[in-house]
Amino acid sequence: MKYVKSFGTFIVESFLPGNKKKYIDIILDYIKRKSSIDLYEYDETWYIQKRNLFLQGQLFISLKTEKAIRFNWLNSDMRSEIHSIDIWEKFEFDENPDFTLEIGQSSIVQSLPEILNFIKSPSSQVNEDFTDDGFEPEESPEEELEKANKRLNRLRNPKSIEDQKRKIERLKSTIAQKEISETNSEKSSELNTLDIDVFKAIELNTLQVAKGSSNALIITGMSGVGKSFVVKSTINSAGLEKDVDYYIIKGTTTTAGLYEVLFIHRKKLIIFDDCDSVFEEKDSVMVLDAALDTEEVREVSRMTKNTTFNSIGMSDSEMKDKYEETGKLPNRFEFTGKIIFISNMSEDKFSPALISRSLHVEVNLNRKELYDRMSEIMKSICPDVELKKKEEALKYLKYITDNYPTKFDMNIRTLIHSINLRANNNGVISFGKENEMVWRLLIKKYLVKVK
Repeated sequence: MKYVKSFGTFIVESFLPGNKKKYIDIILDYIKRKSSIDLYEYDETWYIQKRNLFLQGQLFISLKTEKAIRFNWLNSDMRSEIHSIDIWEKFEFDENPDFTLEIGQSSIVQSLPEILNFIKSPSSQVNEDFTDDGFEPEESPEEELEKANKRLNRLRNPKSIEDQKRKIERLKSTIAQKEISETNSEKSSELNTLDIDVFKAIELNTLQVAKGSSNALIITGMSGVGKSFVVKSTINSAGLEKDVDYYIIKGTTTTAGLYEVLFIHRKKLIIFDDCDSVFEEKDSVMVLDAALDTEEVREVSRMTKNTTFNSIGMSDSEMKDKYEETGKLPNRFEFTGKIIFISNMSEDKFSPALISRSLHVEVNLNRKELYDRMSEIMKSICPDVELKKKEEALKYLKYITDNYPTKFDMNIRTLIHSINLRANNNGVISFGKENEMVWRLLIKKYLVKVK
């Protein structure tokens, strides 16, 4: 076991990437001004696996105390912010952190007082939201979380339920996850024993595009598993407003329609959701290739005699005014927006040039992964239905699809339909000496294919 005091010197040159260093410097400067905590940067980058999440981190150690702090960011570098802060009350190299503060989408500047309080006294911060609920401060965060969940199940007042949920999320974010960590980059590949969850990959890649770090994302693969749900919820959580910051196009579109959409929303994030017709015309693909070019200036052009005007030498505002006046489009314009494609097609159906210009996530779940995914997402859908009934619907849906030929695959759509049938039918039908719940009969009738 290595101890920090066996290391007498710390680095002069920073090991931190540029964006991370900026945010960490903001936090460190605030800590130094507002407290007496001394922090020295340790001269190695940490490689960390927390469950299925892979992070890199930079450790800072106090020589006056036994405290240590590690700032973590995503190993894939898909966010520009700090992901989390780990705290050791009595630091040892071979020990997991005692507490973790997840930064999430919060502003670093706005979070500085909370970060400082957490670093100064993490255990008191964990307990502050629970002191009025009868929890003893000396209890472990894990014990408090268990009690908090039990109390949530007893609450009936909607406001009290929401308040308790917020407290639980706060507590969860401060419980340090078990981790595997390594400071040797050559050994870091040994940490990658788990694949990042495909829906977490969609979320992270969506953030990458929404924040302007990448031009495009293509999400392909099996339908009805919540690809669109993850993209939209991620974009909304990042603070983007529909039709102001992003625009969604569904259904079909021609090359002319595509060109117009790209011009009108040339500065926004455009989401093509189940709009596979956009890839059917060669001219449409060429337009998209231009919009997502890797060049610094992405110029899109379409030369038609009757529907476009010569825009050479015109400013962006002049082109906009001309379009609003005549209804005609400029024959060339600069596209500065971003694009996300959500498709049920497989990767090999896409233009190789388009794939090469984009981030890409392929969704192909086996049966167990699909069931696990549905178990997770059902907590967010049909919010007016109690969880127990949702679980009953999913369990019976799985039973039917496992044992009968069905008209539809098991997916989110069939789950929602099954949940609604379960929630609204509590009667019983008798068949001789046998009784059967009405909702089971209705789900079976809905799904099973009659020969």
